[in-house]
Amino acid sequence: MKALVNEICEAIKEQVLNQVDPTTVIIKIEDMPHPQVFSAVHLFAVSLCSELKYELICKVARRKVEQLRALSDPLAQNALKYLSDHELIDVDDQMTKWRNQMGSEEETTLILLMGTEAVEDKGGLHDFHLINQATLSRRLDHNYAVWFQRLCRLDSEEIKGLNQILNRVFLHVPEDLFKLSSIIDMLERDGAPQTGEELIVTLLSRLNKDWGIPRIVGTPFLGAWDSITRLIDEASGFRDREGFKDQLSFSQLKRIENRITAYFESHPDLDLAEVIPGYPNRQSFQMDLQNYVMGARLEEVRPKLFACDFSLIRDALSFRLRKRRREEKPTKVHGAPLQAFASALLHMFSESNTSKMKLAFVQARLADCSTDEELLDEWRRICMVAGGLLKFLSNGLVDAAGNLILDLEVSSGLETCDDPFQPSHASSLIKSKKVVKAPASRRLSTVEFVIAAADQEKSLIWEFEPNSGWVLSFALLTEEFVERLNLQGTRTLPIWSSPQIHDLVQSKTAEEFFDILGTAEMDCSNVLDHLQNKLPGSENARLLGEVSSLAEKFTRFVNDLWKSGLYSTMLDIDSSSGVAYVQAYCDLLKRATDESFTSMVINQLHTLVNAFLIHSVGLEPDNKGTEAAIVPPVHPAMLEKVQSQAQFMRQGLSEVIQKVIEGRLRLNQALRELEHLEQLSTITSAVDILKHKTPKRYLACTSVFGAYAVYKDADYSCVGIQRSLGQRADATQDEDFSASEMLAESPLSRVVSTKILDYVSTFPARLDGLRVAFVNPSDLQPIVAGMHEAARRLSKTSERKLRIELTILAPVTAAADRRLLDYWLDHFFDEGDRVEIRTFFRTYDNSTGTFSKAFNELMPSVDITFLHGILETVSLDFERCDEEPLNPNETRFPMVYSPLPVSKTSINRKRCISQPQFGAARQHAQLIRRLDYEIKGPGFYRVVQELSLSDRTAAMMSVVHEKSRWVVTTDPGIDRDILRKVNASIIGFSTGEGPFGELNVTISSTTDVREDIRKRLIERLRVSFGEVSAHELAEAADHCLAAASRLDGADILGALNPNDYDLHNFLAHLLTMKYCEEQYSSREYLIQNLIRLDSHRHWFAGWEERNRRPDFLLLQVPLNCLKDDIITIEATLLECKMGHRSEDYLADAEKQLDRGLELLSHHWNPESVDTERRYWYAQLYRSLVFSHINLADDSSDYVMLVSKIQRIIKGQFRITWKKRILAFWLDESRDSDSDASTHCVELGRHSTWRMILPVTTRELAERASVSVEPQETESQSIDVGLADTRAQTRSMEHTAQLPDTQPTVVELVEPFSSREFEHSPVSKVPLRLLIGEDILTHEPVYWEYGHEQLPNRHLLVTGNSGTGKTYFIQAMLLELSRQGVSSVVFDYTDGFTPSKLEKPFVEALGSQIVQLSVYNKPFPVNPFTRYEMEVAGQLTRQSYIDVAERLKSVFKAVYDLGEQQANAIYNAVKNGLERRGDSMSLPHLRQELEAISSRVPNAKTVLSKIQPLLDRNPFDSGGRATWEEFKKDDGTVFIVQLSGLAKDVQMTLTEIILWDAWYHRLRVGDKNKPFPVVLDEAQNLDHSEQSPTAKILTEGRKFGWSGWFAAQFLKGQMRSDEIERLQQASQKVIFNPPETEVADMAGVIEPDHTKVKQWHARLARLQKGQCVVSGFGERGGAFHRQPPRIVKVTSIEDRV
Repeated sequence: MKALVNEICEAIKEQVLNQVDPTTVIIKIEDMPHPQVFSAVHLFAVSLCSELKYELICKVARRKVEQLRALSDPLAQNALKYLSDHELIDVDDQMTKWRNQMGSEEETTLILLMGTEAVEDKGGLHDFHLINQATLSRRLDHNYAVWFQRLCRLDSEEIKGLNQILNRVFLHVPEDLFKLSSIIDMLERDGAPQTGEELIVTLLSRLNKDWGIPRIVGTPFLGAWDSITRLIDEASGFRDREGFKDQLSFSQLKRIENRITAYFESHPDLDLAEVIPGYPNRQSFQMDLQNYVMGARLEEVRPKLFACDFSLIRDALSFRLRKRRREEKPTKVHGAPLQAFASALLHMFSESNTSKMKLAFVQARLADCSTDEELLDEWRRICMVAGGLLKFLSNGLVDAAGNLILDLEVSSGLETCDDPFQPSHASSLIKSKKVVKAPASRRLSTVEFVIAAADQEKSLIWEFEPNSGWVLSFALLTEEFVERLNLQGTRTLPIWSSPQIHDLVQSKTAEEFFDILGTAEMDCSNVLDHLQNKLPGSENARLLGEVSSLAEKFTRFVNDLWKSGLYSTMLDIDSSSGVAYVQAYCDLLKRATDESFTSMVINQLHTLVNAFLIHSVGLEPDNKGTEAAIVPPVHPAMLEKVQSQAQFMRQGLSEVIQKVIEGRLRLNQALRELEHLEQLSTITSAVDILKHKTPKRYLACTSVFGAYAVYKDADYSCVGIQRSLGQRADATQDEDFSASEMLAESPLSRVVSTKILDYVSTFPARLDGLRVAFVNPSDLQPIVAGMHEAARRLSKTSERKLRIELTILAPVTAAADRRLLDYWLDHFFDEGDRVEIRTFFRTYDNSTGTFSKAFNELMPSVDITFLHGILETVSLDFERCDEEPLNPNETRFPMVYSPLPVSKTSINRKRCISQPQFGAARQHAQLIRRLDYEIKGPGFYRVVQELSLSDRTAAMMSVVHEKSRWVVTTDPGIDRDILRKVNASIIGFSTGEGPFGELNVTISSTTDVREDIRKRLIERLRVSFGEVSAHELAEAADHCLAAASRLDGADILGALNPNDYDLHNFLAHLLTMKYCEEQYSSREYLIQNLIRLDSHRHWFAGWEERNRRPDFLLLQVPLNCLKDDIITIEATLLECKMGHRSEDYLADAEKQLDRGLELLSHHWNPESVDTERRYWYAQLYRSLVFSHINLADDSSDYVMLVSKIQRIIKGQFRITWKKRILAFWLDESRDSDSDASTHCVELGRHSTWRMILPVTTRELAERASVSVEPQETESQSIDVGLADTRAQTRSMEHTAQLPDTQPTVVELVEPFSSREFEHSPVSKVPLRLLIGEDILTHEPVYWEYGHEQLPNRHLLVTGNSGTGKTYFIQAMLLELSRQGVSSVVFDYTDGFTPSKLEKPFVEALGSQIVQLSVYNKPFPVNPFTRYEMEVAGQLTRQSYIDVAERLKSVFKAVYDLGEQQANAIYNAVKNGLERRGDSMSLPHLRQELEAISSRVPNAKTVLSKIQPLLDRNPFDSGGRATWEEFKKDDGTVFIVQLSGLAKDVQMTLTEIILWDAWYHRLRVGDKNKPFPVVLDEAQNLDHSEQSPTAKILTEGRKFGWSGWFAAQFLKGQMRSDEIERLQQASQKVIFNPPETEVADMAGVIEPDHTKVKQWHARLARLQKGQCVVSGFGERGGAFHRQPPRIVKVTSIEDRV
């Protein structure tokens, strides 16, 4: 074991030399199976400390030594004697005490604690440096060969092979470094191998002896390491009989027999003694092999066969390993190079924590290549885009501190280069057969590679279409073009022309565009030649020189692109050729914009605008406009965006990888975040605009295919949407067609599915015949994916057959290919399904004068219609703007077309399409502005697009609204006011949806829907507000509906839902809006927007509490903020409760607000450095600009607001946050008092009814003193949406004079409650318990234990060992006892034994302390009790299944059972109960497990695990716990003493006793009779969702439970949901925590992230007996959560 000991010693030395604490170094050594390791390490430590002048403390755990005494070998006995002789054994079994043996400034102490894994109480040991076999393996980085180099010299190939072999062995057997080290010792002792080859042969021949894998004799594959590892895999499969699991037929057995016979007959010269030792002849070997295959006599034949040469067995059987689960099919990745390799890296980081990875290129198979020349051209195109990518990622993926997180070693298979995508080596890879032609039947090209980390290896296949946009990114840079570019003395600034330009700009899909581009003719002119001819003379030399310099940089960029690929041109931000080329272009255009020139020069500046474009044939380079053009990827404006896109993706990928490494994201979540990054980085244009041939008229980008941007005039093509409705016509016929891609979820498909589900939720009866229409859809894929998801979810929730009729209406000019729909219907639904879908395609001619009539005839009557992109461009023009562009280091995505604020006088809508964060596009637009307006000099002009709803589209929408119950419209600029032009009733609005937050979504309806709502609203008001007149109810309903037109959100959608809950939502939103209108003067604010957050679910995407979001967000922009440099936003999160008053609901509201505030304040933090921050700023911006703005669009304030509000997208804003709870209590007559110190406003039914009535009716009600009584049907609070209100409720001047009659309140009867108990007298609850004294103010600090507004009486106490937790609990128990409240302590830590209790505590309570020792007397509870439970309002006893499930959960948690083992418990308990009924007991459980062990897997294993519990049998199954005794009001402290029992027995007892107490309290519990239960070391208990502790925390308050949970640490031992449940305790007391918990505890104490660091430091400085107290209390006349305070716990002596 020399190698292992040496590695441990090196690790110790490294830790000592790199120590952080100058006084003490503490190291744990665990997982060592032999005492000789400890003795050897001690000898080394003595020597090291002598050398460094350190003090040494070295101890070995006593329990570990006892375990090792079972070893009988002499070396072990000698080592144990050494440990004893040198007093290294911790005989007192108190390893934790050595942690306190700190050194001094004069002398450092090294503390070695060995064998600590055997210590039962590890609480004080968890945060020290650990050395075990796992950490040593990571230290070795799985390079085991270094240990063998002392035996013989190994060359690099042998090192590689040896590591590969051992890593493969450790895939099939547990990694055991001790055994490996012992093997090395034995080989050295017996005569070490002389060469590396001999060593490998020896290790293979010992596989059975060392690792239990059939041995491999001889090395026919030596050097071919993949073949050897495959042979090891097969040997392991043979060991596990993976190929022989099933029953073999006679014919199969006969074939195997014949195969073995034939093999031996064909190999007569085999040395049988060598290959089949132990067999006298081949016949006996053959017989054993056949028995093994058949599964006969396995125990006898297995060792004999494993000693044989497995190569022979494999050949004899023609054995091949059945596919194993870990060797699944290669993972497939898709998309452009960056997206594909980002996905590959996420797969690896999700499975391996190491940053060191190796990527080996295997082979590329390129589709659609019929000749070698085509193969070379295609591979070169791929390499031009992918070249340098792997280095770009490896050099730029960094963590938050800037440290690299990826060390990637790349192998191409060529000695001349590492990067397989280097274009200059494309032909070499083809010659080496690394790149080949794919079979003609394959539509997709594939690139296969293997990516490996130290402990993982994954085969990945990158799939893509040969005509993908990215493949043809640089199709213009043909070999001929590059050769001409490099002719001596020639410099080129190109402009292309093509006779196919018309077809290209008219393309409807990317496939069509690139199909045309791949064969298009391209002619190239040289702008530089043109300028030199047009601008002779020395006065133009400077300008021409700069143009020539740009041409030179373009040439360098192209050459680098052809040699090394795109990403190599952007590796260095300062010197890379691609970056330099873009910068030269920006500098040239800036000079052309700002400086003075002659008329001759100005006339030729148009050539700079036109450079790098693709035009139509015949246009000169200096033409002053065009009707259509294409901006290709080589254009500096597009190239800059491609570069920025790569940087954005890399930065975002770094953040995602970091989350994966930290365990915050699983693979599927990480891939979704990557997909989101791709959507955000969408390039939506190249240059902002191009010049039209008509002066001062411009072309905007109409589409982007790959990195080619198309610009064309609106009249260039036929009127209407000209887009394909399907994928490529033959796509579904290809063998590579991906159904998963067809059904892939996207933001647009989610709009489809969610709105359909909302509709069906409102109109459930429509499931029998749901009719859906899509008008002018841009693509079929989102339709198919959205409809499929909606159908899938609806079919699961309904027992009826789902019938859907789908209609698609499109202009005749659209290519309506319905094969995608047909494929979907044919392959995903059949006659047996409960889904029936019929589809119809209808086309119309939108160019005729009778369009409206024709469309009306074609449009069917439907339930819901989807429209997309209804606004059309009116104009494009420049507007002066003083804004500066973003800093180059700022994030540039998403490319936001920011809508301008909608003023109260706006008619059309405007949006800014300029992207000033990109320098090339910015300068290009400024030059166009100069040429058209003849204005030179500095200053930024943005391009503004004006949009409107055309008369033709308005007519179409009117028809759609007449024929549809709902209309869903998606458009970047749509809002409520626009839809009112077509007489639509707006019932839903949200903004910021779509792939990168660019879309608004509206839902509108016809007026008949509103009448349905009116009827239901009248009935709801009658139920809620009692006997008011029918006239007043109708007026109130009409008033609500009139106000509803101003609502934001989908409340009105749910108002038709049969559930009263949804109508409550509608009412609550109305009340909130009206309350805010009364509270906030519109004259004080420029903008006020009340947002229902359920309508903005995309803000909470991926949030684990997405169904617990707050109700509303109120955004306000004060009028006076225009005086400041940047805009100020007041944000208030609101939560509403409506119904009967409940403290629980208020506590729940508080929690929802806190979590929502944490999330949204993070997204909208102006100081954020997140990659996605621009997206979130754009979301905030859109939420404001689509609000009602109290300004005219011709006012100076409006101009100033537009300027300032657009800075939000850059993060230039201030935002303040508040939170409010607004509660409408229908069982309270009057409003509750509130003042400035509270954020909860509570309104009674009087104020609520007043707000519902119109003003005139209010006055009548006042005069008539109308009585409004709540009805008895309302019995619980409803969580609904409400908005902001000021903390101090303003008085209601005209409150209706309602009588103060006491309402009749009918409370819900809780499950298990007893009528007899409900009417029993209520005991006195202690008002408060003294905790201690504030160390700053010296004020006493109390736990307000008896306050009626306290959310619960649970207590969470945390802190390190020895900080005062147990002392504090005794002090609190004393406080309770003195006020007559009894308590129960479960002592499974020995902390409450008589000898451990504080003396003053014992003296003060005396006989009131009752110790109940289970060791001496079994506890009177039967684990198999069938408790009473309420089902459908009736009490019934639990079933046998319920009991079996409960005990399965207990045993699984305590004994860490796997699912199959837990199922064995379930089966045994259930069987036992069925046989024995209520007499079932633990001894019977043993019998049941034994009975099923022959047929139930793992029953024997379970039996051995729980043996100590069964032997002890600590339950008195015939008795029943007298819990009533524990409730007596005399202050007794009952200690259920579990001392003396094994840990697992203690835990099992605690869980089962807690269940018994839980069910007892369900029957007789009362929230006014507290039942305090103390659970120390709570982290060791089961806290899963169905555990008793979870029930106590979440449901126990109403039954009187007061759970006291004490824990040393939470993180690491408990899941996040379990920790969150514990933190629901209203009272938290935190002592000095372990170092690893300080940061988390600081976050618990202080939710304000800006103050967390302060509490981090304060916690670390806490002294013994000091704690941080966080709880509720009275202040300023109100009861609410108090700020955290540092408190000195009052001593028990002082209390006495």
